[in-house]
Amino acid sequence: MDVPNPEYARIPIDVYRVTLVFRQPPDGPRESIGYFVYADGMFRWDSIVPFAAPGTYQSDPGALNVSQTQASAQYPNTVDGLREFFTELRTAAKSGDQAKVDSLITQTEIPDYRNWFCSVYVPGSGLSWAIPYGKNLAQNEQAFKALWEKLAQDDGEIRVQSQVIHNRTSLDLYKADWKSETGAPDEWIAEFYYIDGIFRWNSNVHRMILVVRAPPASHR
Repeated sequence: MDVPNPEYARIPIDVYRVTLVFRQPPDGPRESIGYFVYADGMFRWDSIVPFAAPGTYQSDPGALNVSQTQASAQYPNTVDGLREFFTELRTAAKSGDQAKVDSLITQTEIPDYRNWFCSVYVPGSGLSWAIPYGKNLAQNEQAFKALWEKLAQDDGEIRVQSQVIHNRTSLDLYKADWKSETGAPDEWIAEFYYIDGIFRWNSNVHRMILVVRAPPASHR
C-alpha cells in the first residue's frame, strides 16, 4: 500500500492506493483493489478511479461533445499559438461575428471533461474539479464572451505565460491577461490547457482580487 502525492488536490487530502499481492504461487499476480481517501475519520473508497487511469480519459456519453469541424481547428502548442487563437477570437468579437465567437469559445470546452479531470488529478480531487466545471460552464462561457466583447473595444496587448505542471500526467498550462494601453489595471483572461491539439479553457479558475481595507479609526 502506498500514498500518492496529493500536491495538486485543491484541498490537501491523504490518498491511499491498495494492491493485493498473492503469495501462492511465489510470484503470483498483483491485483489492484483501488484508491481510498481519508475523510472525517474514515477511509472512503474513490470508486471513480478504475475508469480513469493516469494519463487517459475515456468517452463519456453524458459529457460535452466537440464537432469534427471544431476539432479540426488547431494551433501550435506555444505561447504564440494561444495568442493566435485569442487574436482570432478578438477579431471576430470586434467585427460582430457572434456565430464565430460562439464557435471558438465552444471549441475550448474540455471533451469528456468528467473523465479527463479524474484521469489527470490525484484520486479524491478529480470530481471536485469536474462537477463545478460542468455545472457552471454555460454561465462561464457567457461571461467569457462578454469579456471579449469588452476587450474588442479596447487597445492593448495579450500577454501569455506557459508552464508544465505535473499531476498524474504532465500538462501544458497557459495563463493569459490583457494589458490595456489606457493604463487601466491588467485584466485577467483565463487559464488554458493544451489537449488534443486545441487550447482548452479551465473555466473553474478565476483570478482572486484581494482588497485590503484600513482598520477603522479607534475612538478615544
